Amino acid sequence: MTYLPLSGVRVLEWARDRPGPLTARKLADMGADVVKVLDVSRREIDALTAGHALTGGTRVSPVLDRNKRSIFLDFTDQSDRATLMALTESADVIVEGTRPGAFTARTGVDFHGLRRAKPSIVICSVSGFGQTGPLANLAAHGTNMDALAGVLPLEQANGHWAYSETCNLTWTIELGMLHAVGAILAALYSARATGEGAWIDLSCWDAAIEANRRSLTLALNDDPPQDTRRMGPHASVYDAKDGRPVVLSAIIRKFWDRLCEALERPDLADRWRESFSGDETLRPELQAIFATRTAAEWNDFFLEHDIAGSNTLTKDELLGHPHFEGRGMVARSASGDQRLIADAIRWMDDGSRPGYGFEPTHAPGADTEAVLTQWLGATAPGASRPGA
Repeated sequence: MTYLPLSGVRVLEWARDRPGPLTARKLADMGADVVKVLDVSRREIDALTAGHALTGGTRVSPVLDRNKRSIFLDFTDQSDRATLMALTESADVIVEGTRPGAFTARTGVDFHGLRRAKPSIVICSVSGFGQTGPLANLAAHGTNMDALAGVLPLEQANGHWAYSETCNLTWTIELGMLHAVGAILAALYSARATGEGAWIDLSCWDAAIEANRRSLTLALNDDPPQDTRRMGPHASVYDAKDGRPVVLSAIIRKFWDRLCEALERPDLADRWRESFSGDETLRPELQAIFATRTAAEWNDFFLEHDIAGSNTLTKDELLGHPHFEGRGMVARSASGDQRLIADAIRWMDDGSRPGYGFEPTHAPGADTEAVLTQWLGATAPGASRPGA
């Protein structure tokens, strides 16, 4: 059975876009009872109950919302606003992902008042640029957050700027989510130990800035920059026999010595320091060596001789790689008919990961009646209304 350390923790989520839902999904994978609030008008709820299509654009995502339940509430309805307030008071954690003040403006829930009434509550406000600062209210999506954090890969193509081919994930979103989860777990620990929770201001932009700490700290202190992309031939990229790239990472002297020994080239051993200082005369010789084997053969060579280096993998090659299977990076649903990428966390006791045997997403709002009854009791406001 998968280890579920957050069993019994109640999480209420009202978040747009990806950072908030991803944060809550991480908690759900570890056993938290995560309830996603879908803001849908009463007319749309009634239409759905009558069998008509939902017109409000509300969706649940297999990737973002596995292991969660969802409920319908109409924030323009006073009864539903009272229900939401009761749910917040019953929750251990609230994850909201909107611009500063939008949650309170939309729902009437005052976080300051909620924390006074329930000091143990943990609130995580996940936003693009934070609750304060000149950019706090700037509309945020992955690309403009990455651009302002200096981590968006751009290139000149056909005389104009374009996204690089390497632009296949959003660093600010991924890093923001990870920091949010860590902060929530720390605050939950404090709440259980002392009764004092926290209101977390988690900016995805801040997370990307902190991840770039090395180069930014150098600039902050007027130290010369270090361009790790041009460390010298000992830590560079070469063309293999099959034209595929091979990455050599002999940044530490022992890896260079092992390479020279395995290649039976002791004459190269003393040239590591030259390479480290930026001397490029070694590069043509190394290129001639790397052209003698395929990229995959070089990867086996590095593994055999304990040298830091590797070939590169395409998406399809990655999914079919023995290490991908060996690490158990596929999470299957409880019924086994759906597959998603597993969490990076692996529990050593049984080799399982959060998300193994996940519960697929239900239809939007399908859990309304069950959630209101379980969280608030059978007499909860609106507990018997349509939406289940």
